[in-house]
Amino acid sequence: MTYRERLNHWAIVRLLPNLQNVIVARFRNRSDADGHLRFLQQHIPQAKFVVIFDDPASSPQPANPPQARSIPADVPFTPKTRRQSPTP
Repeated sequence: MTYRERLNHWAIVRLLPNLQNVIVARFRNRSDADGHLRFLQQHIPQAKFVVIFDDPASSPQPANPPQARSIPADVPFTPKTRRQSPTP
């Protein structure tokens, strides 16, 4: 989670069919989120939006975070060379 995501806990979520959702915007305070929610509801009346408090502390963390892959030591490094154009 980036530093910016840790600052902005209030989020506007667009509710989609089949229990799917998309976070549309994030805000530092509830008042800003509510104001933007009113704007979205006026300009896109057919869509459903809600304001949520997205607490990163309560979000489940992956059990095994992905690890960076390294090149085995026994594999020789061979840089790619630029192709030479045929000379006439």
